[in-house]
Amino acid sequence: MHPLLRTRYPVHVLLVATCVALLALLAPAVASAHALLEGTSPGTGETVQDAPARVTLTFSEHVGLELGGIKVYGPDGKRVDRGGSTSKDATISSRVRADAPGTYAVSWRVISADGHPIRGAFLFSVQRESDGTAIDMARAASKGSRTLDIAFGIARGAYLLGLLAAAGGVLFGAWIAPGTRLRWIGWALLLTIVSSVAGFLLDAAIAGGYGLSETLDVDVLRAQAGSVYGRAGLIRIALAVALAVAVALRSRGRAAVHVAGGVAVALAAAQSLSGHAVAAEHEWIRLPLDMLHAVAAAAWIGGLVQLAAWRSGDPPTHAVVRRYSAVALASVVVLVLTGIYAAWDEIGFSWDGLLDTTYGRLVLAKSALLVATMPLANRNRTRHVPALAGGDDDATPAAEAWPRLRRYVRGELVLLVLIIAATAWLVQSVPARNQVAPPFRDGTVKLASGGTMNFTLDPARAGRNKVHLYVFDKQGAQDDAITQLKLDAVLASPAIGPLEFTGRSTGPGHYSFDDVRLPYAGTWRFTAHIEHKFDEDVARFRAEVAAGKDGAKPSSDENFGASG
Repeated sequence: MHPLLRTRYPVHVLLVATCVALLALLAPAVASAHALLEGTSPGTGETVQDAPARVTLTFSEHVGLELGGIKVYGPDGKRVDRGGSTSKDATISSRVRADAPGTYAVSWRVISADGHPIRGAFLFSVQRESDGTAIDMARAASKGSRTLDIAFGIARGAYLLGLLAAAGGVLFGAWIAPGTRLRWIGWALLLTIVSSVAGFLLDAAIAGGYGLSETLDVDVLRAQAGSVYGRAGLIRIALAVALAVAVALRSRGRAAVHVAGGVAVALAAAQSLSGHAVAAEHEWIRLPLDMLHAVAAAAWIGGLVQLAAWRSGDPPTHAVVRRYSAVALASVVVLVLTGIYAAWDEIGFSWDGLLDTTYGRLVLAKSALLVATMPLANRNRTRHVPALAGGDDDATPAAEAWPRLRRYVRGELVLLVLIIAATAWLVQSVPARNQVAPPFRDGTVKLASGGTMNFTLDPARAGRNKVHLYVFDKQGAQDDAITQLKLDAVLASPAIGPLEFTGRSTGPGHYSFDDVRLPYAGTWRFTAHIEHKFDEDVARFRAEVAAGKDGAKPSSDENFGASG
């Protein structure tokens, strides 16, 4: 019987299933990733005659205000928001005192359902437009720090490296080579804990627009602990500390080893408690698979670290290496299958999403690096592992097998470290589905007169589009009494529009707009003005426009818009 199928193995299987189930219950119940700003009141770029009592922003999903909110600057550059920001469902708002005529600037920061902070700014005017310091103040308030972003990426990569080495190393000691001395575990755990704390503070600074020293304020720490990423970070830190204690107690017997293995599984799975998995449409499938992906990565990479650090003069036994080889093969199969599902969930069947987005290109890079490890792993499995027992067909001496195997193991590790770096970048990238639209958008809206209007927007990308509008009266017949049909389009962030377009009739109730140029990606609001001889009807609809083929999309720094 294979050693992994002996009586102790079901205990580990039970621990894995239990830990994954508990972590799945701890994960927050949320929906789609990376919220998009859909509209504002007052409207972006709008000039209103009466001073608004509130400023309201509407997003594509529920957003958090734990570390963000709305800041409104008057024409003189002073803050005019009052009483803090409030949220309800997918909207946030703040009371304002906007009595003075002139231009007001609004900056905002919120946290998406997946824990990623997003920010932006827009303008509106009361009675008249004006120059002043409000615009500069709002731009500065909504602007992110490139230094903090880079530091957070480094912390995220260091955390992944430490996590996989620590959790996987403990699993190696529990499943593969019981009783052996664990190597580099202390340093890996220290890296995990330090980088987790750094990530907790850096995320708070990015989400709230604070300086790093300001994140040590008690109120900021409390707010961060209530955010999606903050809660997940605290769980990870607690599990890393618990694993350090469990490792110290491993010598107390097999029960202590089992406990350490269970905590290692929980720590690896906790990687999925924030990020794209918790915000997937089918979270109940995606989250457990993402946790399984993390555990498999730990088992593979952590074992490689242990073998790479093994002393050259005291090679592991053939049985140990053979057991690890079986676990590594199973881990790779799990990684490939769960990775394919995750890629499909975030990209779909879209070549544009795969080739024209940062997320898709990172998935391709990870896949290429993973494929590059396969020849090294296969060489070890088919040649060097059998040679340790003297069973190599090429008659490689057993004394030479271990040095060769270890060289190949270190080569695998180099490639896997690059995969970890790509993963740290990937988890902070906007999913490809949020950047790439289907070939066209279509829908039906009701008219005040009782009729309906069908619309299509093709290709729903920044740049030149075609719009077709089909108008039907309340009896469902094509409206052949239209004298003119005009269309205008407005983008909330950055402030664009209204852009006006005049269509041409191509049949009863059918108007075509062949040159609708939409300069930026985002959620565009369209208004169709349907004119008859004696009356006018209005139809309003929204459509998500993806980045153009050149990748053009709004930039908060250049266009006073939104970013994540």
